[in-house]
Amino acid sequence: MNNLLRLLIAAALTAYAGCAQPTGVSSDPAPVVILVSLDGFRWDYIERYNLPELGKLSAEGVRAERMRPSFPTSTFPNHYTMVTGLRPGHHGIVGNRFIEPQTGLIFNYGAPQPQADAFWGGEPIWVTAERQGVISACMFWPGSEAEIRGMRPRHWFSYQQDLPIADRVNQVLAWLALPEAERPRVITLYFHHADTAGHTFGVDSDPLRETVAQLDHAISDLRAGIEQLKLTDRVHLVIAADHGMTPVDQARVRALDDWLVPEKEANVSFIGPVTGLWPVPPLTVDEMMAKLARLPDDFRVYRREELPERWQLAEQPRISPVVIVAEPGGKLALRSSLGPNRRLEASAHGYDDAAPDMAATFLAWGPRYRRGVVLGEIDNVDLYQLLCATIGLTPAPNDGTPALARAVLRERP
Repeated sequence: MNNLLRLLIAAALTAYAGCAQPTGVSSDPAPVVILVSLDGFRWDYIERYNLPELGKLSAEGVRAERMRPSFPTSTFPNHYTMVTGLRPGHHGIVGNRFIEPQTGLIFNYGAPQPQADAFWGGEPIWVTAERQGVISACMFWPGSEAEIRGMRPRHWFSYQQDLPIADRVNQVLAWLALPEAERPRVITLYFHHADTAGHTFGVDSDPLRETVAQLDHAISDLRAGIEQLKLTDRVHLVIAADHGMTPVDQARVRALDDWLVPEKEANVSFIGPVTGLWPVPPLTVDEMMAKLARLPDDFRVYRREELPERWQLAEQPRISPVVIVAEPGGKLALRSSLGPNRRLEASAHGYDDAAPDMAATFLAWGPRYRRGVVLGEIDNVDLYQLLCATIGLTPAPNDGTPALARAVLRERP
């Protein structure tokens, strides 16, 4: 923890000590919830890498054996599901990249877009909070830079991937050190690091081991700061991942060009473990399906209207007319990316949400949460209602249930 932050905390403690409670005002502390994303943090990483702080929080709070993501098991769809309680087919963020057919606009998570506000459906937790008079702050989160339903979080930053882990934690603690009337009560905190290391080096690699240890230390610093601020009676940590990760079998990485000519026969919405294709006229969907019938058996090819009902995507117009889903370990790529100097992806995600390795981490710790509880499999669509129930917000319409909130909270909502 740096010296500036120590001074902020010391100043906050001095102010807190000097404030008498007004007569007739409840002394119950106003609850705060911090939603922490460990991107790509598979359900078994805490034990696999023997992480002391996350293990301690699990023992002191509520832990799920695994959290099931939504399909596709990609970063942007699942982060937005966690904060809206809507499936990707209903909030509209159906991939990290996709085509909006009505406008022709391309949503691309890596490219700044002034039109991006129009892509985001539903109501994320920070908008729910602000609409109900509760201050929110986002130390990064997919969607937090957009104006959604005419609102943004009170505090937010444009995404900077190279911002150090410690600086992200320190910013959250600086928000917590604000006076009571200015302190955010809904906060998000995002770490991409486990996902990046998993993709680059693999789920059993030393670099991933070092990365998750750094994240564990960051969570320890966050909790230490909360204790120094004397806020353990009100701050709740919900630590979750968007998806898991599985090794890629390089022998099962296939070039889409062997079946279709990109741009001439097919526009590609997204490609990899899950691939979305739009036929380029005069090629029809039927003709595209016929060409793709020659794919190996570990690739399932769907028409949009025939996608499994459990994915709730068949009626979403942003989903391409043809979708290919690889069995775990396989993927499609463009031949141009498969040259001799290609950078191999050691592990990947995006596969069927029922695949065991796609399951994510979930734990919850705080004064309103039960202690020493281990749940079975939970669904990430229920996370939004838990966040709302933790601090007493009325949730917007969503696809989730109160099951997770009832299992985590000491008193049922």
